[in-house]
Amino acid sequence: KDINAARGTNRSAAPYSPDVTYDDGALRFAGSEKYKRYCSYIENNLRQVTTRVTEISMEGSLDVATVKWELNAVNDIGRVGVDVTATYKMNLITGRVLEHREQWVVNPARTDAQAGALLESTRKAHALPLNAMEVADELLALATDVRQLTLSPVRVKAGLSQLGTSSGGAQLA
Repeated sequence: KDINAARGTNRSAAPYSPDVTYDDGALRFAGSEKYKRYCSYIENNLRQVTTRVTEISMEGSLDVATVKWELNAVNDIGRVGVDVTATYKMNLITGRVLEHREQWVVNPARTDAQAGALLESTRKAHALPLNAMEVADELLALATDVRQLTLSPVRVKAGLSQLGTSSGGAQLA
């Protein structure tokens, strides 16, 4: 069911861990709340979209699922066909997805030549500002972490007191 909605803004975030990581080769982000905001490429750039699941398999210790599916649509130049391999690493206890990786391969047998080139370039153009926002979010989180680690002189003195030291140096027993 979600394959049809997989790239649109009506996708459910429920199957994903709050800190899920996503990477499709063009777009990368972390956080389940970003699926609805970030995964709008197909909805905004393609028409007459159809999808078809071609294979589902489980790998390893059953914590990795692979779904192969086809995307067929029309963009501003012509028809496009993409073979997508989606790999989901899951938490077996919660059942939620921890990592979601996709590989998009334009299928030349189902794609008009220039339409395929347009698909690739517009996917990258769609992802660029979103990836920049993701980097900015990561830098902001890092700066917040660093700021929280910065200790004021009052905190240092209080911390030394709790450790059994005086302001002049450590006391040895």
